[in-house]
Amino acid sequence: MYILEIKFMLKRTILIENKFSITAKNNQLVLKSEMKESTIPIEDIGFLVLDHNEIY
Repeated sequence: MYILEIKFMLKRTILIENKFSITAKNNQLVLKSEMKESTIPIEDIGFLVLDHNEIY
């Protein structure tokens, strides 16, 4: 008897359509705009789509 265990790791798709500064710190993607700052764990990211010409 064989038992097959399949685990799916769900990854996030990140779409950035505004002006942001993007850096990485402590295994986190850091997104900074003029108004706020957000972080996303890098291991959770499947795709990162950059759709703005002022992302640096």
